[in-house]
Amino acid sequence: MNYEEEPQAPFGVCGFVVFEDDRMKRNVVTVGSVVIGEGRPKICAPITARTKEEVLAQARRLREPVQMAEWRVDYLDFCAQAKRFDIAEILEIGDKLGALLKDAGIPLLFTCRRSAEGGLFSLDDQ
Repeated sequence: MNYEEEPQAPFGVCGFVVFEDDRMKRNVVTVGSVVIGEGRPKICAPITARTKEEVLAQARRLREPVQMAEWRVDYLDFCAQAKRFDIAEILEIGDKLGALLKDAGIPLLFTCRRSAEGGLFSLDDQ
């Protein structure tokens, strides 16, 4: 198996593949056109802005060698401080962010970490 060749996938395609080679089982995850678990290590830049404007500004500054971005939604002011998860606002920001990064050829990971996981978001059970 040649690990230097990286298969291409359309933007937004995410999959999970497990395969077995002579040495061991490997987990391979495809995010957009980036294949994690094969070839060279990948470079992922976090987007940790507090406002919609800052999220988009951070995304505009991403350049090579960045191969993917991780949007840490728990850093948004309304998630971190108000302890609420505004789906409509997140989707609005996500649409703009996704389009901006798609134009740059950078796939996007969406992450919202709870405080128990080292993030800034804490959600009551109710």
